[in-house]
Amino acid sequence: AGTADQVANGSKVQSIPSDMVFVAGDILTIHNQDYVDHKLGSLLIPAGSSASLALDDAQKFAYQCSFQPSKVFGIDVQEPVTSATRVYGVMIAGIPLGVMLAMYSLIVWPITKIEKATEND
Repeated sequence: AGTADQVANGSKVQSIPSDMVFVAGDILTIHNQDYVDHKLGSLLIPAGSSASLALDDAQKFAYQCSFQPSKVFGIDVQEPVTSATRVYGVMIAGIPLGVMLAMYSLIVWPITKIEKATEND
């Protein structure tokens, strides 16, 4: 409540971040608790109601909006993390970490020559 007054005064609305990050497939739901109608892109959100925006495509969006002093609301929609992405992350971090631990182990436990004692009869 009071967002329209804050925007009219040029104040940043503290309860609404200026840029948001989502994953493709998310749904952004806007609850308008103000006493005036607000707009986000093609959505008209009457006072006291809600509207939803499906975020299906991974890209950066800049919507015209009435609840930011800049009149622009940025949304970053990213690709979801897949099994292949997780495996790639483990490999990209795991291989160098394994090499580093192997080298560190040589410092902590150096390789020493084991000499065999020969028995003289």
